[in-house]
Amino acid sequence: MKIVLDTNVLVSGLIKPHSNPAKIVNLVTRREVNIFFDSRIFSEYENVLLREQFKFDPEKIAIFLDYLKRIGQFISPKPLSIKMIDPYDLPFYEVALSSNSLLITENIKHFPNNKQIIFTPKDFLEFYNLEI
Repeated sequence: MKIVLDTNVLVSGLIKPHSNPAKIVNLVTRREVNIFFDSRIFSEYENVLLREQFKFDPEKIAIFLDYLKRIGQFISPKPLSIKMIDPYDLPFYEVALSSNSLLITENIKHFPNNKQIIFTPKDFLEFYNLEI
């Protein structure tokens, strides 16, 4: 199964170890799902995870990001000419469509109404019966 993980899900998964986002991060790290991103998304992961407000250990984040880089799939998505509520969400939608992946986000309202590919963490886990 192919997924694109919005940064908010990644951060939540690292902050709250027993949450639905954490379950998805665990699926990624155990390689039970394939994560897709492009350079914009990966750069956002890095910038956000290193923000002082989260108090993550920079060395551990560097190791985690290196692992994601090795197991994940970088792609060059087809650019879309659509308006988004938050323009910073466009790369996630472009990568999801270009890679035929599911997009997992806590901000469903920020994306076009595309219920076939856009899921909250809870809905994703329930729909695909991935409660772990």
